[in-house]
Amino acid sequence: MTVQRALGTLIPGVLATALLAACQQAPEGAQAPATAAAAQPATTAVEDVASGEITAAVDAIRSRMLERMPAAELADATSADVLALADEAGLQALSTGFLRFSVDVPATVYVMLSPDSREAPFWLAEQGFERTGLVATVDGDDQFRAWKKPVGAGEVGLGVHSLESGVKPYFVLVGPAAEGGAQPVVSAPAPERMGLATATIGVRVFADDTDILDAIDPALQGLALLQTLEKRENEAALLGWFRNTPYPGGAAADQVVLTWAGDPATTQSIQWRTATGSGNAHLRYSAGEGTPVVVEAASAELHTPDIANDPRTLRHTVALEGLRPGTTYRYAIGDGAAWGEERSFTTAPAQAEPFTFIYMGDAQNGLDTWGTLVRKAYARHPQAAFYVMAGDLVNWGERRDDWDLLFQNAAGVYDHRPLVPAIGNHEVDMGHVDLYVGQFDLPRNGPAAIEPERVYSMEYADTLFVVLDSNLEPGPQVEWLDRTLGASDATWKFVVYHHPLYSTKPGDRGQPELKAAWAPLFEKHGVDLVLQGDDHAYLRTFPMKGDEVVGSPAEGPVYIHAVAGTKMYEQSDAPHIAKRFTDISTYQVIDIDGGRLQYTAYDVDGRVMDDFSIEK
Repeated sequence: MTVQRALGTLIPGVLATALLAACQQAPEGAQAPATAAAAQPATTAVEDVASGEITAAVDAIRSRMLERMPAAELADATSADVLALADEAGLQALSTGFLRFSVDVPATVYVMLSPDSREAPFWLAEQGFERTGLVATVDGDDQFRAWKKPVGAGEVGLGVHSLESGVKPYFVLVGPAAEGGAQPVVSAPAPERMGLATATIGVRVFADDTDILDAIDPALQGLALLQTLEKRENEAALLGWFRNTPYPGGAAADQVVLTWAGDPATTQSIQWRTATGSGNAHLRYSAGEGTPVVVEAASAELHTPDIANDPRTLRHTVALEGLRPGTTYRYAIGDGAAWGEERSFTTAPAQAEPFTFIYMGDAQNGLDTWGTLVRKAYARHPQAAFYVMAGDLVNWGERRDDWDLLFQNAAGVYDHRPLVPAIGNHEVDMGHVDLYVGQFDLPRNGPAAIEPERVYSMEYADTLFVVLDSNLEPGPQVEWLDRTLGASDATWKFVVYHHPLYSTKPGDRGQPELKAAWAPLFEKHGVDLVLQGDDHAYLRTFPMKGDEVVGSPAEGPVYIHAVAGTKMYEQSDAPHIAKRFTDISTYQVIDIDGGRLQYTAYDVDGRVMDDFSIEK
């Protein structure tokens, strides 16, 4: 009747735990540790990008910070603090090992610093670089500032762009040693993935990103441009890498979240957190009659060494099976003898019955404000059976303190109504979704070639939900999507993913590859609604087929995206848009009653912002 899925290793280790072993020992009796993709560790840089010397230097400094600095001071460390902990080899790597290239004749090198940084790299002045008044505008309004230095023919080695988190790398311009001289030839860039171009309007400044040069000082126009790698932005993150969570774990269970890993009619997954050493790893449940059943959770330690005030917590999961359809169960978490707050969940009906669910776009920013929205949605619509979130649940998917903030604001809602999430780009760190997968128990019925729980499907009553991962290449999901949609005879079919096929900014944020791969299957198999996020505004299309507006949802699906947080984008008009508005956070209530669907979008004050119905 009850199955507890063994979690094994909760989070794939991508940061070597040996770094911390000398200074942070697991508590006696703790579960086997698993190390998370902590906030921007140097060792999570893209393969063949990171400098081994820089990785070693950064890891060594972090280890010394943990050994020699009080935990309360780690989050507020300064450049002087961290550089004082670097040995000679480490300082050399940080000063010259970030990138290298060669010039065939004497040249002038310009390091174009991002405006994100609060201070210039420590090595610039030491190496003789001088700040100029020259600037280049990138990505609309980012003013990159030029520092220059004359160099001789041969190899040039430049240091890290910043010791801070979240700072875009510099790019490099190379010109003649003297005005009017011959343009040097730049060669042998390392890492090899960097690119070479000419500094002209419209050219990319990073080899791995779409940021372009919008304006440039005439003195820099036409110089050789070394396109660096934007994804290296956190390779040397020492300042801001350690952070404090405002919600550290305790002995009592918190972050209680319901999800489904199996059939919603007969299963229920419950996840929660405690501090290490807590005995609150048991769950008691009953349907209201008879003796309650007590089960022990599968527990694993979540190690996030970047969280200075709470680096180790325990995550607990119970996956119940063999439940009765359409039944409300009461449950409580405790140590097997003493029990905490009693909560409830309700299984899905065994057959087609009317039901309601709530869909939301990105929470991401302003999670406290989002918390108000989701709590008001729950209070106004207690009949809603579950909540769908179309990605970007948090802003920093690799930072546990961001997840702590989400769970804090979901308390009282997601412990009574299950969450059905999709993965947004902000859940992804260098291709990994470790904290997302590690903290939710989700169906494992997706494509065999894709990491489990990133893509999945489930049926609730007479409705099919298919959750895709738009961060991945669409192709590997196509065959599974075609088969899953085609095998279902559900009256209603919904698809959920993050990046919208029909954008509020057509031609700017559209997804032509996703649209070409997926939209024909939505049309082929009668998908009714496509629920999306990412564009931080509200949009509903007319029914669409073959990239054209059609007369009714029977001919093609309606595409919607919305925003639930505080980050907002501008919009533009397009023929496919039936309804749009900006700067308003909403939640969407979808009522299913046999062959009728009623859709209503509400703002935080309960005002109706959009509504429509579909009849079958």
